[in-house]
Amino acid sequence: MNAIETTLATTNKAFIAYMMGNQTLVKDYQTLVAQGATIVEIGVPFTDPVADGPVIQAAGLKALRAGVTLQGLLTTIGTITAKPAPIVLMTYLNPLFAIGYESFAQQCQRNGVSGVIVPDMPFEESHQLRQLLEAHDVLLITLVTATSTGERLTQMLKKARGFIYAVTVKGVTGERRAFNPAIYDFLAELRTKTTVPVMAGFGIASTEQVKALLPHCDGVIVGSRIVDLLEAGESAPIGSLIQATKQ
Repeated sequence: MNAIETTLATTNKAFIAYMMGNQTLVKDYQTLVAQGATIVEIGVPFTDPVADGPVIQAAGLKALRAGVTLQGLLTTIGTITAKPAPIVLMTYLNPLFAIGYESFAQQCQRNGVSGVIVPDMPFEESHQLRQLLEAHDVLLITLVTATSTGERLTQMLKKARGFIYAVTVKGVTGERRAFNPAIYDFLAELRTKTTVPVMAGFGIASTEQVKALLPHCDGVIVGSRIVDLLEAGESAPIGSLIQATKQ
C-alpha cells in the first residue's frame, strides 16, 4: 500500500493541511505535523494558478519571487528525514511538462512524495501520468465536483486511489462563510459509490465548518486558512482546526 492508503486505513476522520511550498517548507511541514495533520499537501507556486483564490495566489507569487521552483521543492522535501504525515504535491501541468513526467515520477519517489494533485489536468488525459506515478508508488489524486456525473464520474471513481478530493464550492479556493446545503448530499452520495476515502476541500475555514462536513465525508482539506495562519506564525488555531476532526 502507498503511504497515503496506509495512513488513511487507520484514520477515522482525516485532516489534510495545505501549505505553500516556499523557503520555510521544512519548518511549516513540521508545524503541521506537530499540530496533528494527517496528510500535508504542498502547493507548487505557479504564475497562473487557475484553481486558487487570492490567499494562495499571493503566497505562490511571494514564493516565485523568492526563486522557489518545483525542482527545488522536490529536493527540499527530500531533506525531511521523518515524514509521519504523507506528503501530497499540488501542481499545475506546465511545471510537469518542464521536468517531464518520467523524471517527475522518479523524483517524487526518491524524495518521499506520496501523491500528486494536478487541478488543470482533465481526467481523460491523465492516464499516462497516472501510470508513471503509480509505477513509482506515487498516487495521482482524483478531483471531483458536484458537476461530475454519470459515466464520467463512474470512471473517475474506478481509477481513484489514496483519497478523492471532493470540491465543495463552485469557483476557486478561499474561505467561505457558508456552504450550499446540497454539498452534504453530494458528499454522502459519493461515499456510497466508492470505498476510497472522500475528502471535502475548498472554502473550509472554521471548526464549525469542519464539524458540519465530517458526518458526510471521511475528512477535510483546509488551505487558505492554514496559509494565513502559517504566515502569521500562529500554530494554536491550526491545532484547533485539526482537533475538530478528532472530537
